[in-house]
Amino acid sequence: MTNIPQAVIDTALNENSVSHAYRHLRNTIISDFGPRVWFLLDACLAVCMSCLLKDNANPLALVLVDGPSTEKTTVLDFFDGLPYCYRLDKFTPASFLTQSGNVKKKDLKNVDLLAKIPYKTVIIPDMSTLFNQPKEILQENYATLARVLDGNGLSNAGAVHGSRSLTGDYIFGLLGATTPISQTAWNAMSRVGSRLLFLNAPARLSREERQSRAKTILTEPMHYKQKKRRAKEAVAQFLSIVIKQYRAEPYEQPEGAPENLNSVEALLKHCGYLPRTVKWDPSQDCPESIDLISLLADFVTTGRQDIRVWTERGEDGHAETNSTGAVPEGVDRFTTLVCNLARSHALISGRKQITTEDLPLIVAVSLSCLPDDRRKAVELVFDQDIPCKQSKPSEFTVTELMKYMKVSDKTAKQIMKKLELIGLGLVEEGVGRIVSRFTLNPDFNWLISDKFLGYYRSWEKEPDKSDSGDIPF
Repeated sequence: MTNIPQAVIDTALNENSVSHAYRHLRNTIISDFGPRVWFLLDACLAVCMSCLLKDNANPLALVLVDGPSTEKTTVLDFFDGLPYCYRLDKFTPASFLTQSGNVKKKDLKNVDLLAKIPYKTVIIPDMSTLFNQPKEILQENYATLARVLDGNGLSNAGAVHGSRSLTGDYIFGLLGATTPISQTAWNAMSRVGSRLLFLNAPARLSREERQSRAKTILTEPMHYKQKKRRAKEAVAQFLSIVIKQYRAEPYEQPEGAPENLNSVEALLKHCGYLPRTVKWDPSQDCPESIDLISLLADFVTTGRQDIRVWTERGEDGHAETNSTGAVPEGVDRFTTLVCNLARSHALISGRKQITTEDLPLIVAVSLSCLPDDRRKAVELVFDQDIPCKQSKPSEFTVTELMKYMKVSDKTAKQIMKKLELIGLGLVEEGVGRIVSRFTLNPDFNWLISDKFLGYYRSWEKEPDKSDSGDIPF
């Protein structure tokens, strides 16, 4: 009989208990709220545990995006009261490092948001006010947020308190929710370089399904508040299991940690767990998963290049389409962010390897990180379930785009032209009764593959109901 090292046995037992707890939590949430809410919660749990990664250099910030009353805030409410979370119902980036004249300089560290959040997850249920500011304020706010999301702290200078600085290992998670984001906000983010990840997972419900859902709410035996309480308790218990199983012995203090968090006791008091305990071994990751993450990173950074397109009359009276040149985005930052999201998702699933089980989330987040007009156009390329879609995969017509996005012919043609200018495909201009048509660049034909489509909109697919273990939620 082969002797198995105790460390290997302990690792297997730890991961097994986390995987059991993960399946129980999934079944609880799906039973009470449905698979879509579980998909959103699954993503948020990964962000909440991202500070366990030893080499995570960039805070993970994930914003849930959907219409009003679509359970975004419900999911974030599941994290209320947890010691490793910090909830904000009102937020401005200026609060990270304050220059308020109403606070004495010696008391500033007591009010700086940045000093309160290392190794925690900031919960902001309504980020719409951040994204719906006038252009100048939006650019200033996002520039500050982007700097903080580099994970090294922040320095600023103000007329009230002069130069101020909190620098070091200021890693944290951020979870927010907002209604769909304006093009102005997308433009502001593209100029600075986006540090935010988004998750748009809208339900596609027919009128009959909406009516059935309303009836279920009116007749179900368990009250909504009871279900929320049950979910919060289940989330709290699950995260405590994750933290317990990934606690390292002996523990190494994070290099560059804030001076008030330089001991195990201080960290436990501050955030309720010990951060940076999991060192990742990339050689154990599934090659197929890494390949798709690499393809998605290239596609998204290509697809959200900053570009302006407009139509005007030429000297001969004909309409002419003009544009600025596309500004390429580097692939490194986005790759790092989605890779860390995949790793964090693996951890909460009870694994220390990225596998294909992490890909549905990464696919959904990656597509959500495209500006809305480009994302919807891309969906029309490969999603044959869109009602107005009649063209073959890899193509769509201007008429289909107009119907899907509910926009004018002029706007639809501008969107198609943008996609062509940034290199996602080619536009065949319509003549007479032949309408304009967009065809996907063959370099991105993996988007129409069965393998990719198997990961797309996974929350609509029948969930795996297998279960094991005896952890009671």
